[in-house]
Amino acid sequence: MSGHSSARFRPDIEGMRAIAILLVLLYHAGVPGFGGGFIGVDVFFVLSGYLITRSLLEEVGRSGTIHLREFYARRARRLLPAALLVLIVTAGAVWLVLPFTAWREFGGDIAAASLYFINWRLAARSVDYLAEGVSATPVQHYWSLAVEEQFYLIWPFLMLVAAWLHRRKGWSLARTTTIVLGGVVLVPSLAWSVSYTAASPAEAFFVTTTRLWELAIGAFVAAAGVRLAPNTRLSAAVRSAGLIGIVATAVLVAERVAWPSYWALLPTVATAAVIAAGAETSGSDKVAGLLQSQPMQRIGAWSYSIYLWHWPPLAILAATGVELDPAMAMLVTVVACVPAVLSYRLLENPVRFAKPLVSSPGLSLSLGANLTLCGALAGVLLVMAIPRTAGPDTSDASAVGSTQPLGAEVLREDVTDAFLLEQLRAVSRMIPSPAEAVDDIPPTHADGCHLGFRDEEPKLCPYGAESDITVALVGDSKANQYTPALISIAERNGWQLRVGTKSACTFSLVMTSREGEPYSECLTWSERLVEVLADDPPDLVLVSQVRSQALTDDSGTETTEALVEGMDRAYRPLVDAGSTVVMLLDNPHPGMQVYECVAEHLDDLEACTFAREDRLHSGGRDAQLLAAERYGYPTIETLDYICPTPTCFPVIGEVLVYRQGSHLTATYVESMAGVLEERIEPFLRGASES
Repeated sequence: MSGHSSARFRPDIEGMRAIAILLVLLYHAGVPGFGGGFIGVDVFFVLSGYLITRSLLEEVGRSGTIHLREFYARRARRLLPAALLVLIVTAGAVWLVLPFTAWREFGGDIAAASLYFINWRLAARSVDYLAEGVSATPVQHYWSLAVEEQFYLIWPFLMLVAAWLHRRKGWSLARTTTIVLGGVVLVPSLAWSVSYTAASPAEAFFVTTTRLWELAIGAFVAAAGVRLAPNTRLSAAVRSAGLIGIVATAVLVAERVAWPSYWALLPTVATAAVIAAGAETSGSDKVAGLLQSQPMQRIGAWSYSIYLWHWPPLAILAATGVELDPAMAMLVTVVACVPAVLSYRLLENPVRFAKPLVSSPGLSLSLGANLTLCGALAGVLLVMAIPRTAGPDTSDASAVGSTQPLGAEVLREDVTDAFLLEQLRAVSRMIPSPAEAVDDIPPTHADGCHLGFRDEEPKLCPYGAESDITVALVGDSKANQYTPALISIAERNGWQLRVGTKSACTFSLVMTSREGEPYSECLTWSERLVEVLADDPPDLVLVSQVRSQALTDDSGTETTEALVEGMDRAYRPLVDAGSTVVMLLDNPHPGMQVYECVAEHLDDLEACTFAREDRLHSGGRDAQLLAAERYGYPTIETLDYICPTPTCFPVIGEVLVYRQGSHLTATYVESMAGVLEERIEPFLRGASES
């Protein structure tokens, strides 16, 4: 998507840029039939690898070496002015349009995009369960620019090695470069891409190591000098086949296909074929005529600017809750092309070709460094702009346990909607602040005790005291959310709490799914956890879950019946070993991000209430109740301390109830310690007396 200057301009490549950006635009707009339009980025990678390698080879041919200062100065002039402008405009738009609860995450993204490591940030977020509910960032598209720039930190130095071998050993420069390219970059990266995509497709999509081979394919075409004879039927046929292959991939490949892996060979090899076909054409070559037509040349020239500008408005609108149909999304994209063309003409080209900068690599590099820092500063300022005392006073969580009842403690007496509504209207402080809600999480995350998606080996972390009385808390994040209260209870009563939880993983001996694929790591973890707990049975095993269904077979069909049977298969060996298994019933799912709603309605918190009955059966509760009815497993109800009336309230006792999704804030859970202790104690009475 980035541009390159060269003495040998190739209009066919400019046309290929146009094809690539059009595919990306159609995909992001959700136009039916282009579910694989994201492969436009793969096309860009190949084109960039080809152009940059050809440019470096030409420089080595002229001077015998590569002048790194000039190389990076050209990159700075070409890429950074427009990239910085979009980042600053995006930061301003986020500040103006989105609630302050989004500023920390998006501000960090803007800073990461400016420093060209946002792809790694997005990869980490893709497997972070705490990122639940985080909207697509307005600068998510910068991930591919980060991949390219990281490639450019490596490739010129490898080219220098090839140039040195060329001078010292007399080896052919093209041959040496090709060997270095294949041995160090292309083959290892492709192999890793296949392996890592199979293991963790969400991460593999973004990380540099799975994408280097795509740029290397373009570099290979340049280094090996792959060219077909011009003006021949063969070159025309190859060019046509390549373009058809690219478009066919965009149309036929579904978004759910794990990418890049070997699938990305389809658009990348097709792009390499178009490059190898050459720029020389005959008048009868319709494909070449299309690529070199005036409209395609214009779009290709603007492609970098269009790529930068088109995505932020789509992402910001989505973050506000606006749902755009493909026609409206395409309209937004077309409108975004206006600032793209203006920035191309008024900023990019003037800076790129400014004589003082062209003649002074040092000045260009200084400009680039300052622009990078300005972009990072825009992100930092967005984070710093978060109101520290927005609306009600946001005291810290240590206030829980003070003499004034907070959180669930105010529910010790019978309450009504009117009572809670009166309290809601009189909120003078709020713990935690909506801006801090996503960080108000159980200590198990910092302790490394809540396992990630790929972990298979159980880990039981001890809390409380060394004791003969032990309680295990197992399940997914809905079980883990109760650890703040349970740790307090364990410490107060002198028994040991052992926490073993895993992201999105229901404790059951049946295959469940995650993102439409079998969640095999969860089943393996559950099987091993059953063995661990049965070998050293706790007195009490507390279980909770968000899931209500499991897979019945390889067809992808899921039923509550299958999950309940799997739950019994997991619980039964523990009961046989002497443990009591008790289910903590799942809490209502709000159907919105409560903390974001609160941030937007600090003066009208009633706008963030929701009907209990509408949201009560959207989680794991129904499966738990069926297991209780069918197999006799006891339950502990928490509904009367989370949503005690037909209306569920966002703030109870001046404590924010929900963080992301349906998860409770750690502060509110801790305020429930008293009632949970009362409801757990009968199940432990026999153990304490023995």
